[in-house]
Amino acid sequence: MGRYRALICRLHQWQRRECGYDCWRPADATTTSVATSIATGPTSTVQSETSTTNGFTLRDRLSLHSKELDLPFLAEGKCEPTQVGDALSGVVAQTYGDGPVYATLGSWDGTVGMYDNTEHQGWYYAKVLWSVLPEYTGPVLIRGRQLDGQHALLFGPDEPSPTGKQLTELAFPPGTAREDQAARFFPSAVLVASPGCYGLQVDSLVDGEPRRDVIVFEAIQIGQ
Repeated sequence: MGRYRALICRLHQWQRRECGYDCWRPADATTTSVATSIATGPTSTVQSETSTTNGFTLRDRLSLHSKELDLPFLAEGKCEPTQVGDALSGVVAQTYGDGPVYATLGSWDGTVGMYDNTEHQGWYYAKVLWSVLPEYTGPVLIRGRQLDGQHALLFGPDEPSPTGKQLTELAFPPGTAREDQAARFFPSAVLVASPGCYGLQVDSLVDGEPRRDVIVFEAIQIGQ
């Protein structure tokens, strides 16, 4: 019994360190952010945060994080952005991805513009709307990086702000769409520091099994 109790205590310590809360605590309306640190970007070290929500169970997070960030490395000039689709035709103008989670990038050719007026502290912000099909009610984990270089890809609020958070990943809790909406919607922004080819890995749990989708886009410098 003593060894079992020690194991439980160690697990609680891990949860608080990695998740910022007890992962199996019942869901509530609060969101906790866990500070992390990543390399590559406008500065040598970018202090970022991981968005986590108490709606996640320990099993959800372990299952999603068991899917390592598995994105290809590409040679410069070999970028092939994901083709635009119409999975939510009549709801959003364009979608990228194979589902059940889709990204709306604001373009029809898989490109994201790096405009001067969206730059903040070396990072360029581009709005991305995430849409989750109503039949999928599980959690979502989104991460990414540059495919043809060494730059990081971060996430943040819709608009650049001196106090805006920079997240290393997006995590959406399990839930259902509102009765008056055709999907669950999560507005966000991607942050890139350099032009190039980038990949977004979208992990979900479909029928209890991990599922991975990759969305590729090209960031293009505009206005210089």
